[in-house]
Amino acid sequence: MFHFQTTVAGFMPQKTHGQRGRAGTTAICDFRGVDPGGTAIRVFDDGGTKRVYLGGIVEMGAADPTPITADGNVYAIQLGRLAGTRFGAALKSALRDGPIMRHTVSLLLQSEDAPQTTHRVDLDPRVRDVFGLPVPRVTYKNHSYEQQARLFYIPYMLQLLANTGARAFLAPCGPLLGDPPSSAHLMGTLRMGTDARTSVVDPQGRFWDVDNLYAADGAVFPTASGCNPTLTICAVALRTAHGIAATSPRADSSGAEAAHRTPLGVERDSLSVPRSRLDRVPPVG
Repeated sequence: MFHFQTTVAGFMPQKTHGQRGRAGTTAICDFRGVDPGGTAIRVFDDGGTKRVYLGGIVEMGAADPTPITADGNVYAIQLGRLAGTRFGAALKSALRDGPIMRHTVSLLLQSEDAPQTTHRVDLDPRVRDVFGLPVPRVTYKNHSYEQQARLFYIPYMLQLLANTGARAFLAPCGPLLGDPPSSAHLMGTLRMGTDARTSVVDPQGRFWDVDNLYAADGAVFPTASGCNPTLTICAVALRTAHGIAATSPRADSSGAEAAHRTPLGVERDSLSVPRSRLDRVPPVG
């Protein structure tokens, strides 16, 4: 799973000085898809039909403060031939003045991806690498679940930027143009669960068919998050590590429980429960 990202940008008449700070300065959770101030799923009335549109967190900020890589690509490659800024003094002046970077504001919606049984990472049966080994193959396609959420929230994002005085517009969406997702938020494919037939690892992150192998990153997510997954990944990794070491996650930093902890490896056999060999479950998610 990826986050199905939707970007709405706007040009401000005044300078925003996006190069002076982080690309994402703050965020709002209004489009998360839950009741304001609560956790209940928000149900919308769409022409008499009840619908749920689970969007995600909306990152707010100026243009990416990396002018050489971000703006340079726009001026030299995307607009190079039209604006005459492909190389030389014209490109240098465009990078120095930074008309896009200094006047752009943006909203980035991190929509939840729906887990699908057709999504997987396996070995390509035809393509080989330079060593003659099969290369990984990613099978992924956006579902109408997140596409409908995107269409539902776009008007709100456009209106939000228009209210600031910006000239708002919808940025192209790579996955809808046939490109791979640009999100670096990788989730799923080694989903955790209580049933070996429908999951790859157990609730503790241990592979069902490999007793001493654990996964502790975003791959174990059974569903996508509605916001950046970093903190959840850290929590899952800590939980898995405590399970392997047989320590309590509630241990305080003073080391008061150190005497009661079992050093990793001393009772390794007791931490590995023999299991029958199972056929590999295709990664889902």
